[in-house]
Amino acid sequence: MLRFQQVAGIELTHVPFAGDGPGLTALMGGHVDLYMAMPNTVTDRNLDAVAVFSDEPMASLPGIKTVMEQGHNMTASVSGGLVAPKGLPQDIKQKLVKGCEQATESEELKKVLARVGFEARYQGPDEFRQLVEHTSEVNGRLINDVIKKGGGR
Repeated sequence: MLRFQQVAGIELTHVPFAGDGPGLTALMGGHVDLYMAMPNTVTDRNLDAVAVFSDEPMASLPGIKTVMEQGHNMTASVSGGLVAPKGLPQDIKQKLVKGCEQATESEELKKVLARVGFEARYQGPDEFRQLVEHTSEVNGRLINDVIKKGGGR
């Protein structure tokens, strides 16, 4: 949300919650104006979505534009990956890469992710490394900005 504030040129008051229960209660009770939620939370509770932070529109939220489509150059999608120690033998690395590719295409994983409104997208080792490095760079700048200001809003 801090990054969105910077990109959109807006100021919001950050209200931390101990999970979706209290956060959604505050949103539905009119105590907060915005809440960042998982796609299934939006659909399960019939909430009004404003935007999705992924790089592409989400099938689980049809008709909802991405933040980028709305003119703000950022994404904040959820990602995960498999990492291994440096020096992993190449044959083992290749087996893991192939296993990740196969898992991403499996119907079982697609069904599990669909329950929370997500879609699996495979990224190879180099692409994933670039994503991690870019995310670390952006988050590092945010952390420095927040520390310089004495805390986030």
